[in-house]
Amino acid sequence: MDRNLLEKMKAAGCYALTWDIESGSDKLLEKMNKGFSSEKARQILRLSHEIGIFNIIKLTSGFVQETDQDINMTIQFIKESAHYVEWARIFIFILTPDTPIYNRPGAYGIENIFFDLRSSLGFGRLGFDENGGLKWGEKIIQQDMSFKKIRQAVDRYILAKKPTS
Repeated sequence: MDRNLLEKMKAAGCYALTWDIESGSDKLLEKMNKGFSSEKARQILRLSHEIGIFNIIKLTSGFVQETDQDINMTIQFIKESAHYVEWARIFIFILTPDTPIYNRPGAYGIENIFFDLRSSLGFGRLGFDENGGLKWGEKIIQQDMSFKKIRQAVDRYILAKKPTS
């Protein structure tokens, strides 16, 4: 993605793009195999905004092995990118079958995958323990805390800048 392609997209009628940014932590972006850094994401959001495209970002909270430092890096990313972003969506990480993480759990730092009918999200989902990290019950609490912190940053830095009617 570069300025030339964004300009062609705008000229062809593109008025909004949704970007799966996921995290402001380069460590997590690498673990997710995103293929870009948080700095590259900021640059592309800035270019897209300058060209006049409405930017929506999607973020993931509670990814495997996410730490407080990773959450803080995502909050910093939100703060630094807010001028270029019109809207944000936040999703709690959910392990799903037939994904690289599910198929190779050890490579992603998880073990003991099981089906949890008591999910805090209101539906059954796959639970897991982090190798050398959080057990599932602790992970659910961490995911909720991560979601709340990232949501507060989105509200403060992105949504608060929007004019009210």
